[in-house]
This record gives sequence, structure tokens and C-alpha cells, in this order.
Amino acid sequence: MSHRLSRRPLNPSSALLLAALAVARPAASGPPAFDNSSARTEETSFGDLLADAVREAAKADIGLVSAGATHLTTATIEGGDTEPLTDLLVCPEEKIAALSLTGQQVLLALERGLSALPTPSNGFLQVSGVRVTFAVGAPVGARVKTATVLQTGKPIDPQAKYRVATQLSLAKGGQGYFMVFGRDAVVETIDIGVKEALEEYASVTKRLAALQKGRLEAVKE
Repeated sequence: MSHRLSRRPLNPSSALLLAALAVARPAASGPPAFDNSSARTEETSFGDLLADAVREAAKADIGLVSAGATHLTTATIEGGDTEPLTDLLVCPEEKIAALSLTGQQVLLALERGLSALPTPSNGFLQVSGVRVTFAVGAPVGARVKTATVLQTGKPIDPQAKYRVATQLSLAKGGQGYFMVFGRDAVVETIDIGVKEALEEYASVTKRLAALQKGRLEAVKE
């Protein structure tokens, strides 16, 4: 099953997020800049934007994008031109997939994304729709301390089902995520590329400075 992304208003949760960002942060003095230079070890503003775009395109609860899908640099938007953003994509035409995962699988995916730290990894995940606290010094597989779904404000329920959006290669088990979920977890392939989804989403968010961080927060064990 597939569908095309149409020009439509953002859903209520996304609109509220944008409104909150506009209120919480003063207007930028220059063009918005989206940094991605440290995407393989920590949350980045471009990673936030891309994960949001992927999640929005698939109408998912959670968005996950691996750092390996992006170039490690910074993009600045001027005059409404989104090309600097899409230039950060390694495979701009790659499709987006929606998966049906249990909360336990989502937690395992988050753990895998953090497993290589402090070493940079293409498998490090940029996230949307969830706030995660983690301890780098904790044993691999036990680094996630809290994981909260932003839409509900509740912790991820290991037994519940979540619609998760990601790039198709990751959905098929790339970057070692085949150890977390199989291809049968894919319930829909969205008939647009990551580039188109990013352009669609950035047509609104380009008016904001770099998004506020806080989705991936390192804490002491």
C-alpha cells in the first residue's frame, strides 16, 4: 500500500510543536542554520528536522532516521531555498516506510542506536515524537533510562503497538537493525522519497531557526 504526500496543514501535534518553538525562542538574527556535523554521536538540529519530516510523511507516532542517511555538515536556508537541506541527504530518493513495532522493539532500536557511544556510528538514531534520556556509561543494552512518547506524555509501553516511520533501508534491517525487527514489520511504503518529504515539511519549518534540542539527553547513571 502506498500514497502520495499532498500539500495539507500539519496535524495538530506538529502545529503545536511549531507554535511552541516560535514562542520559546526569539527570532533568529540571520538565516536558519541546521547543523548535522555530530549526527553520529548526538542529536542534531538537522536530524530533528529530518526525523520530523519522515514521521509527518508517514503519519506515525515515532520517527527514527539513522545518521548514515545524512552528510556531516551544516545547511543554511536563505530566501526560501531548501536545496541546502536536501544536499545533506545521502540517498535523497530513498522511500519512507512505516513499521508496526511493539514498544519493546522501539526500546531495543533506541538501545542499538546508542550502543556504539562514545564511538561515532552510522547506526546512531535521530528521533522524532519521543524524548529519550540515556547513560553512555551504562552497559550496552541498558543505556536507555527513560523514553517518553511526546504525543501522549507517557513512557513507551513495551506491550503496546506503535507506528514508526524510517527510511526504507533501515526498515529492511540496515545498520544491523535486522536484529531488532524483520521486514514483516513494514506495514506501508510511502510513495515519496525522503527529499520530497523534507521539502514539504521545510516549507513550514524553514521560517524557524534551528529546532530546540532535548529529544536525546545524556544523563549520569
